[in-house]
Amino acid sequence: MDEITHRLYRHMVWSNESLFKAIQLQPVEALQAYISDPEWNVARILRHLVGTMDWFYFCLTSAPERKAEMPKSMSDVAEFLARLKAMETLIAVELDHPEGWVTITEDGRDWQHLRSTILAQTIYHCAEHRTQIVDALDSQGFRSISLDDLTFWDLERLEKDKLSK
Repeated sequence: MDEITHRLYRHMVWSNESLFKAIQLQPVEALQAYISDPEWNVARILRHLVGTMDWFYFCLTSAPERKAEMPKSMSDVAEFLARLKAMETLIAVELDHPEGWVTITEDGRDWQHLRSTILAQTIYHCAEHRTQIVDALDSQGFRSISLDDLTFWDLERLEKDKLSK
């Protein structure tokens, strides 16, 4: 894939890690925060985000998916972050494969998507749920995390600082 896709992916990895680390600094009650549907609280969104990364990797490689339990503590969130980072590393390898159709076989049926579609959806899906998590936390009074601190500008500044050292 091209440099833009790699940059988008680096931003996803960095902002996912930043968010998960910031969540771990919250009280455990923050995991129950939600926007409008109590079933889609922060804990469930985290489980969905991590579980879906397994599914995207499955779509790209046919590797078996692993199910995730609901996080109940901030140490569970730390374990989710470790699992997420492992999946992000595996998926990053897929960025360097050529474009083409990927056949996905699930539950006895086959369908195809372009590799770039799966990778773009991986990046977008994480952005969508990072936003949902921050909104849920904010709506319940946990206001220490801001999406304004997770922008491409911030990542570029960090990368530039690392290069100058």
